[in-house]
Amino acid sequence: MHGDHVNNEKSYVNGIRDIKHDVAIEELGEKKLKELAFEDLVLYLALWNAKKLADIGGIDAWNQLSGVEQAERDAALMTKIITDLGQHEYDSLAEAARREIDLFIWSRCCMHKDQNSFKGGNTEMMAEWDKLGIEPPILLANKSNTAILHQVFEPGRNYDKLSEVERKALEETTRGGAKAMDLAGALFNNKDDKKGQGDVHVNFMKEHLGKNHPRFPDTSNTRFGSHGLAAAEIIKHLELYIKFVKDDIPYSKTYQTQTNIELNLLRALEDKATLTELCAMVLYTNIISHPYMRVVRGEEVNALDLGPLHAEVQTHIKKILDDPDLLFGENASFETAALDSKEWEDAKAVNAVFELATSLPHLQAITLAFFRGSLATWIRFSAEFAPGGLIDEASAEERYLAWMPSTNDCNEGLLSHYRVTVRNKPTLTLHQFNAQAMYSRNDTLSFMNALFEDEDHHYIMKVAREWDSSGLEAKRRAEQCSQSRRPELDPKGSRKWTGHIYNLQLEALQFQSVPIPKKNQLKRVLDKLQALHAGFTKYLELLREMGRIWPSSVGIENLARDDLPVEAEWHEEEDMEVEE
Repeated sequence: MHGDHVNNEKSYVNGIRDIKHDVAIEELGEKKLKELAFEDLVLYLALWNAKKLADIGGIDAWNQLSGVEQAERDAALMTKIITDLGQHEYDSLAEAARREIDLFIWSRCCMHKDQNSFKGGNTEMMAEWDKLGIEPPILLANKSNTAILHQVFEPGRNYDKLSEVERKALEETTRGGAKAMDLAGALFNNKDDKKGQGDVHVNFMKEHLGKNHPRFPDTSNTRFGSHGLAAAEIIKHLELYIKFVKDDIPYSKTYQTQTNIELNLLRALEDKATLTELCAMVLYTNIISHPYMRVVRGEEVNALDLGPLHAEVQTHIKKILDDPDLLFGENASFETAALDSKEWEDAKAVNAVFELATSLPHLQAITLAFFRGSLATWIRFSAEFAPGGLIDEASAEERYLAWMPSTNDCNEGLLSHYRVTVRNKPTLTLHQFNAQAMYSRNDTLSFMNALFEDEDHHYIMKVAREWDSSGLEAKRRAEQCSQSRRPELDPKGSRKWTGHIYNLQLEALQFQSVPIPKKNQLKRVLDKLQALHAGFTKYLELLREMGRIWPSSVGIENLARDDLPVEAEWHEEEDMEVEE
């Protein structure tokens, strides 16, 4: 199964795995039932029938049941018979045969692995300023907080006596390279064509850099890799962008003023700390992201064969952390620094970074912090490739049979296509969109041209009219509304709701391989609570035995050590996937 990294998908995968096992048992049982000789079959069914009558209290009790109740019990009995036969057959199989039946591999989108690792690196990079005791990047306050913070930063102001409004404004205000690229994307390539300076920016860049210069990376829509690409674009043409924001944008307006977002971006582009973060983003993108994605986006790449690639990514990041001269030394080059030792994807951006390096004294420390944060995230998001895991132990043939794409592009692309289509055709229903998508993907037109006659076309049009007039879309929406209600649960705060929440937590512990009693043994809320206490206690004991500290399974300070045990480099926790 191929999916993404959201936490609720883990439970979904477990459910699919259980269904697969149950269906396999059922198929084995049905096959065995067909293979029984007639005499054996009669005897076998007679024994089960006798047990059925004994369970209900005898033939007299059975005769008192209605025909419907008897039919229901007979159907349940047949299900139990098939399951019993199937389980017996399953238990008698060799280990290899049972493994083949139960083999269920779950891999996740490699594109999101890189995206989340970039996010992890950015988080660690932003925290590094305080660790170094250095002035962090300039605050980039929104319009409503700017006036408040202007008063906060007045000379002689006591920061210990801030009002609640001032404190909230200070906490909500963000900073850094990623935030600056958000502002740049909103200004230069806004997702709303009516906002920003998109057309002015395009004309300005074409005039100075040639007519083939591309639009600014789409950080406004949070497109994959857009922040790293935006940082490269800014660093390559830093002086040009400063001139554009400072001079050209104001003079393109009737009233030569600057908006808050324009002022913020200008401050960021003139701030050494923010530029340091942008340079770190450029280096990481060219050293790790571009080489990684070149492999991932290759033709017919099987995601299950990418375990060595993810191990190589982690090893390479550790090499840079252990020996920064591979990147910052006098003899550093793409051959020593890049993941694949091939030429930089954006050599101009990398060269621009090293030209700025002399004026950015903390570039090395901040860049290494970015790599440390990304390494921790790579380990979490590559858990399915862990040594000794299902993918690692699968044979080449098994990986081939379970082939799955390396990215989630098919799903992501179709969803985006649906959004754009509905935007242009607001009255288009979901079943109409699905029909059009299948018509296009299955090349239905060729089939129709080859085999259809006039009556076939008339029939198709007749059925289409019937579907359009049947109210399918209204029924779907009504069903969707009814499913959003949870009649089986009482309002929050009730014991039934509390039991439901406890069940979710018990399932999470069970996913972490913590022994949990079966559900039929935990019927009371108090029993579930006691099981939770015992489960968490056992979970903490397991972590201590593995040398890990809750809630982080990997200590950041140990990530670059060569003597770190392989098992300690992998764990099953994952962050929520970043917004796409």
